[in-house]
Amino acid sequence: YRLEATFLGLYGVATPLPLHYAVRILRAVYRQDGSLVEEPTRRLPGEPDVPEREPGSTPTRDFLDILHHRLISLFYRSWAKYRYHVTFGMRQHDEVTDYLLWLIGCSPEWDEATLGVRPLRLLRYAGVLTQHPKSAVTLEGVLFDYWRDIRVAVESFVGRWVPLKRSDLNGIGTA
Repeated sequence: YRLEATFLGLYGVATPLPLHYAVRILRAVYRQDGSLVEEPTRRLPGEPDVPEREPGSTPTRDFLDILHHRLISLFYRSWAKYRYHVTFGMRQHDEVTDYLLWLIGCSPEWDEATLGVRPLRLLRYAGVLTQHPKSAVTLEGVLFDYWRDIRVAVESFVGRWVPLKRSDLNGIGTA
């Protein structure tokens, strides 16, 4: 396949190069009526009828396209780097998801078996899970939203007594 990018080019209307380069390339590629120039190829007797290069290409244009390809690839990388929806789910390039998981207290290596819930579904709640102070109403909303078929009610500050072993108790004057 051949893709011709019509922006960020090294030749054409907005060329950063001296204008005579663009004029030379365009004259070599296009006729006066706008159709592509089909250059006759010189062949030795008995050589197959194969064109030397594709229609619409010249040696100068082909060389500039090598540089142009690098510019386009750098442009795409910088474009994709700052668009989360493009890199989401790409394991090698999805740093933002890792940062968000760390922000809510999860490791990117943890899976559903470790947490009991799918870690990527928790990203939806990153904003409320990082708020301080955390309220019972917020927790109730997150739990209700995550498990829609379960009725959730959170009761704050419920006291209880926890029995401790004697070895876990503090003692004055004992070392």
